[in-house]
Amino acid sequence: MRYYFVIPILKHIFVLLLNIKNMELIPVKDRLPNVEKGSYLILSPTMFPKNSRFMVAEYYDDVKGFYDEANESFIEDVTHWCELPIDPTKQ
Repeated sequence: MRYYFVIPILKHIFVLLLNIKNMELIPVKDRLPNVEKGSYLILSPTMFPKNSRFMVAEYYDDVKGFYDEANESFIEDVTHWCELPIDPTKQ
């Protein structure tokens, strides 16, 4: 078995885990993203009661809300948000 590809993969996993560990969830009542549009990790506690309550959604400043592009609908019950982790392949 060849292990020459393992080190770069482990490095990317390590960087990703560090980024996730340092992620801070920000309550929407405290502040919203300061951009016109962007992708964020959000917490929506009642939207997915049986599944993961976290999802990636688009934020739109003009409506001050998060949008689920998969279901083409705005998400009403977002309680927290944070920036997505840095893509380890782009570092």
